[in-house]
Amino acid sequence: MRALKYHGSCLLWLITVICFLPVPLFAQTEEAQKAALNYLYSGDIKSNEDFEKALTRAKAAGVPAQKCLEAEVVYVVNHGDIVQVKSVFEQMKEASSSWNYKEAQFLNTPDRWKAVEAYFRARIAVQEGDGKEVEAQVKDAFWLNPELGPLLARFIQEYRFVQNMQEVKVSMDTALETAAGKKRTLESLVEGNKALLLDFWASWCGPCKSLMPNLVKEQKTLSKQGVVVVGVNIEPEVVARRQTTQFREQYDIQFPWLLEGDEHPLSRLLEVNSIPRMVLLSPDGKVLYNGHPKGEGLAKALSKMDVNLDAH
Repeated sequence: MRALKYHGSCLLWLITVICFLPVPLFAQTEEAQKAALNYLYSGDIKSNEDFEKALTRAKAAGVPAQKCLEAEVVYVVNHGDIVQVKSVFEQMKEASSSWNYKEAQFLNTPDRWKAVEAYFRARIAVQEGDGKEVEAQVKDAFWLNPELGPLLARFIQEYRFVQNMQEVKVSMDTALETAAGKKRTLESLVEGNKALLLDFWASWCGPCKSLMPNLVKEQKTLSKQGVVVVGVNIEPEVVARRQTTQFREQYDIQFPWLLEGDEHPLSRLLEVNSIPRMVLLSPDGKVLYNGHPKGEGLAKALSKMDVNLDAH
């Protein structure tokens, strides 16, 4: 019995020691790298800034350079602005000769690699205004990797939309009713200024509401630089009148507010089929930008007029 008790106590001691032994360092490192890499591909990243921070953490955790670059390529293909596209495209050029396709998860064949390069060239060609190059590179990208089809289809639609908007000219004598019940022409609103920024919205649009506090701040910055911000409600007239009053009071909106009415003259002409939407018009009615309020093209269009959203 004594022997059994002795051996039992020894066994208990051994189990206790094993339980509290430190996990090997290499195992901890592997787990940290895996977690950091998985996060780069997760849906938890909400902005370019968040991705850059996550990428920095992954590199600090020791995630191999190729895996970091591949994650960055995938992110930029889906979410990147033109600055990121150019940066990653240059990194791909440098990494192409040493790329290990066997260790890659997505860019695991030469054709997939070349397809992404072609897509990036198309993005860059858009900025440079080279329509023929855009078309050629999109065709190459699809031929090399048909799996990019949905992405390329969206890209083509957006590109053609922008091209079509260059041919559109808004009649600035268009008169719409204001929230105060008076008629105002677009010409009278923009008179003496550089441009008119129309914010299309509706009371049922959650994203429109979430962006409104930021727009109220930006309006103050833009007005000092010659850009007039105007809200445009696209709801049926009866609903719009009631909702606009509540909305303006809730967000303390001081800039002009128009009710488009049931005919939707601006929405139809400018192809506003989704909101939130912002349209930047020159004083003579040319469309300088038509897209999401956070689209990269808006800041670019404003910068051409020496207008800076970050100015105070």
